Amino acid sequence: MIQFINNILYQRPIKLMDGGKQKRCFTFIGDGVSALVKMIENENGAASGRIFNIGNPNNNLSIADAAQEVISVMKEYEKYAHFAEKAKVETAASATHFGAAYEDVKERIPLLKMQKIPRLTPTKNV
Repeated sequence: MIQFINNILYQRPIKLMDGGKQKRCFTFIGDGVSALVKMIENENGAASGRIFNIGNPNNNLSIADAAQEVISVMKEYEKYAHFAEKAKVETAASATHFGAAYEDVKERIPLLKMQKIPRLTPTKNV
């Protein structure tokens, strides 16, 4: 999201790898901070040696849809609307951009039932 905003403000095209079809579960910043605090607190060692995907499954969007959402929201703010109106979205082949060996995951959805840290559940939707 930050990269999209940066590209829009600096009038650079948003580059979507392979059309931006890959899907990700996005997280509200407040939910991300809460999750990080819970991991740092590490109640009963529940976070020790673990890796967490704190994405919100209710916010499962393609990268292309996320880019369009950022553009749409920026158009609602007078200060940023003129930047968003000029926003350009381009696609690039991941193999060309990252190299032939690059492989991307088409969809990532966290399994929240596996999170054993109390209250490590997202609350906000996009």
